Amino acid sequence: MNKVKDFLSYNEKISLGKQKPSRRHNSKQTINFINLKHTLSKTKFSFTLLLAISTFISFPNSAGTEEAYVGPSLSKKASSKQMARLQDFEKPGIAKFLNNQNTTPSPIYPEIQLERVNLGINKNSEISLFNMPKFTTKVSDRFAGRTANNRVVLFSPDTALQLQLENIIKSASAPHTAVVAMEPKTGRILAVASKSTNIKDLALHAGFPAASLFKIITSAAAIEWSDINENSKVFFRGGNYTLNKYNYLPNSKLDNRSMTLGEALGKSCNPVFARVALNHLNSQLLETYAENFGFNSLIPFDVKLPISSATIPDSKYGLSRTAAGFGEVFISPVHAAAMMSAISNNGLMPRPKFIDSIVSDSGQVIYNPPNAFIKRITQPGTSKQLLKLMHNTTTTGTSRKEFADNKKLTIPNIDVVGKTGTLRGKNPWGLNTWFIGAAPMQNPTIAIAVISVDPKTRSARASGIARQVLEKYFRTNKA
Repeated sequence: MNKVKDFLSYNEKISLGKQKPSRRHNSKQTINFINLKHTLSKTKFSFTLLLAISTFISFPNSAGTEEAYVGPSLSKKASSKQMARLQDFEKPGIAKFLNNQNTTPSPIYPEIQLERVNLGINKNSEISLFNMPKFTTKVSDRFAGRTANNRVVLFSPDTALQLQLENIIKSASAPHTAVVAMEPKTGRILAVASKSTNIKDLALHAGFPAASLFKIITSAAAIEWSDINENSKVFFRGGNYTLNKYNYLPNSKLDNRSMTLGEALGKSCNPVFARVALNHLNSQLLETYAENFGFNSLIPFDVKLPISSATIPDSKYGLSRTAAGFGEVFISPVHAAAMMSAISNNGLMPRPKFIDSIVSDSGQVIYNPPNAFIKRITQPGTSKQLLKLMHNTTTTGTSRKEFADNKKLTIPNIDVVGKTGTLRGKNPWGLNTWFIGAAPMQNPTIAIAVISVDPKTRSARASGIARQVLEKYFRTNKA
């Protein structure tokens, strides 16, 4: 018996008698009968003894009622049709949830103790969870959770990258930090972690000022609605970061400095983007592009994601400052990662997701969400130009020390693109530092969004954290 240490892989196709879940939680009583049978068969105990033991042991279940897996908020607000649909979904033996859903039988999963997850149906009639998973329990080498009705929910995060990310977040000298890594072509969450002194699930929090991330939207609108491109020169006056009532308006006699659009995005030059907005855009057009990028509307996700908001003023001064990143624009890290994924995916924004599949207690895949796209945010050619613009950030711009120290790539053979943002915020209070990026530039396989508030060291700034995460990722994933 002392040899029974690990649960068998979910590929094991042995099924034993099921036990009715008990409301009492006693981890000492949780026994993997599949493993136990396997071990006992190697010794000289009989299977009859195993069945005798099984009658005295119950599995833990913290709730065991329908209310537990339907969730109190859903049971009060859901329509009768939604409730019936969810209840059908939870019936034992069901093998079909969506139209034309394949139900290829999969191996029986062992009765192991998994993180409890509560399933529901969102407003789009999609399966969703009531809370962000903790990603602490696994089946084989996959993060997984279990519903009250013994459905196993398999999650998308890479186990190694997730644990590495959690360690990076834990050691970062900043009170509020969140990172979301996403697969650009599918929207699958590769890793997500956060910490905060007072905000739960910081990766979902939509109270962060977008800051200079908004320069990406200004660039996209200008590229598609004017003849401006990455090599276009823009004249201005004042410092790179100074933008006030004395220098925001164009003046050919006073504007004695110039940068290309590519240089300006890399160095995050505020007056240049004020000029771009005033010379080529208007408030209505910029608002349209902000909404194309996912602001002011619900972004579908596997848990409820607060709406990112963007308000574009009509005044020239307000328009210029918003275009440069000083406006009333707020975004969540998950949304920022989806936005970066869209730029990396020819302008198509994938639906973010961390639910890979749901398996019934009889071992069948009953829910396997297909890859989906929310919308097209730019034309394919525009997204490619944006990637080129963002390459300046990591080579000659605000993140050059993290990604191109002395003109040498800090992650060998990997060209990273990105955009930084820095602005004081009120929710939470402090200096917000952003980095969103993707790699490799030619064919991105990972998009990343990092927010770090009031970092105490350079390595705890968003760019420093992003570099650490990308280094870990490319050690095990070839470009």
